Amino acid sequence: MVLSSLPGAKALLLGSLWAFCVLPGLGSDARRMRFTRRGGDLSGGIDAVVQKVRESILPELYTAPKEFNSKKRFIIVGDIHGAAKEFDDILKQVNFSAENGDQVILAGDMTVKGPDSNEVLKKAMEIKAACVRGNQDHRVVAAQYMLDNPDILQEFDLLSVGAKLPDGLQVKAKQLEVAQNMPAEDMAYLKACPAMVQLPAKYRMAVMHAGVEPSKPLSKQDPEWVMNIRNVLDNGEPSSEKDDGVGWFTLYNELKAGKGGNKGDSTEKTCGKPGGKPSGSLDQVVDHIVYGHDAGRGLNQLEFTHGLDSGCVYGRQLSALIMPGFELVQVPCKMYEEKVE
Repeated sequence: MVLSSLPGAKALLLGSLWAFCVLPGLGSDARRMRFTRRGGDLSGGIDAVVQKVRESILPELYTAPKEFNSKKRFIIVGDIHGAAKEFDDILKQVNFSAENGDQVILAGDMTVKGPDSNEVLKKAMEIKAACVRGNQDHRVVAAQYMLDNPDILQEFDLLSVGAKLPDGLQVKAKQLEVAQNMPAEDMAYLKACPAMVQLPAKYRMAVMHAGVEPSKPLSKQDPEWVMNIRNVLDNGEPSSEKDDGVGWFTLYNELKAGKGGNKGDSTEKTCGKPGGKPSGSLDQVVDHIVYGHDAGRGLNQLEFTHGLDSGCVYGRQLSALIMPGFELVQVPCKMYEEKVE
């Protein structure tokens, strides 16, 4: 991306974003993020701008598309990260056929890291794939929002020398470049992806990018954490890191199996007991969670949770789960990035 080739105002804005929220993060751990909960202390102007951007771009919590009821197979694909060729490969491997009642659901992070984010989204729209928003996708949406609203940065004097956007937005060079080069139709598709998608009640399943806070009913989850959670800390708080605490999926499976899960357990009694009579409520219908996001742990198939991020962008595999039947399908991937998050 050559900033000097852009129109003046946009070049200034991109240059400022590069200086204030890209350069400070280039040498840091990409997983350094620490989200604060919405509704917290907004004592300063910079906190306010983060709050404003977040609230403006937050995805819908979940959808349960009516057209799913007529589908015969659901093909849930893990993190693609711009690997368009591998996306095509797995569609061929599963013999995808819209005419025969197949429905693809993308488990988030369709974009960034790999070379062809736009091609992935183009293919997704072509086959009418459902999607959930991943953390990388969310940062692309945030980058686009700031590009479209330079007044936000000007309002808080964030274009002045020495200004620095806080860690909360985590927009870096790769997300800025993807947003800048993304056609409006692709961006509209990405923005429309909710945090969770629910399959028809008989499957007792929802798809999301990262996971849930096991101490909360699904209908009360925070979309930011649905896109970012990896672990639950000893104090019950969610974390985007996997080095401290316990994997959210461990606690979720324990709760579903009736074995405890005491980290942050509440009197609302978590995501519910398995096998209850479906009533249409998200909390009562869903037992199984299919997710991506956690390439560091890789494929992670447990009784009630099904982790599909098998590190395609890092040269491993792209994975898909086919329902009904819990059939796992994988295709090999070319390495596009070396660092595993």
